[in-house]
Amino acid sequence: MPPNGDRQLTSIEQDDVFTSIRKRICSAYLTTVRRQRQNWTKQIATDSSKGHFKEGLEAHNVHDLTHWQHDLEAARTALLESWRSDTEA
Repeated sequence: MPPNGDRQLTSIEQDDVFTSIRKRICSAYLTTVRRQRQNWTKQIATDSSKGHFKEGLEAHNVHDLTHWQHDLEAARTALLESWRSDTEA
């Protein structure tokens, strides 16, 4: 076994290994969204990738895809009920 072979790599944090590599040799960015088919869902993916989560959440709200609850227990109950209903369907 090589020296220090039993040590794990440290966790990668902001401005660490990958950032240093990217700064030295550039990087590629995906710009075409293929998974979503509707333009508004593609826009959510694009906004999210740029850190614009508020816009994505607002789009989900407009299309009635966000279901708010008053507390964690109510959210869990609603989630399980939705899952059960979808599974039965």
